[in-house]
Amino acid sequence: MAAAAGGLADLASEWQRHVREIEDHLFPRLIAEGAAADAPVGFCMAEHAALNARLATLGPVQPTSEWLHEAERVIGGLVQHLFLEARILQPLVDRLQGRRTETGRDGPPPGREEA
Repeated sequence: MAAAAGGLADLASEWQRHVREIEDHLFPRLIAEGAAADAPVGFCMAEHAALNARLATLGPVQPTSEWLHEAERVIGGLVQHLFLEARILQPLVDRLQGRRTETGRDGPPPGREEA
């Protein structure tokens, strides 16, 4: 079970990297494009917070069989979130890339300033 705890720590580190990258880089760009991104981005950010809290409860403890079952549920939640996130954000990313290609711009559209 010690190996499971180490593997979960590695997964948590990768999860934190994903959250930082998407919240610091992609979400601001999507929101700058317009209000259509507000609800999907808000949903993803709430999910990030909830999954971070669940990961924190698994912190550095001596693994037990109950811990292992909860870890399995959290890992399942992370995987499910990544697939759902990709599904709901992909149309917004496609639209963003299409606008960037059409305008040749890399900034927000006129009237929508980046933070």
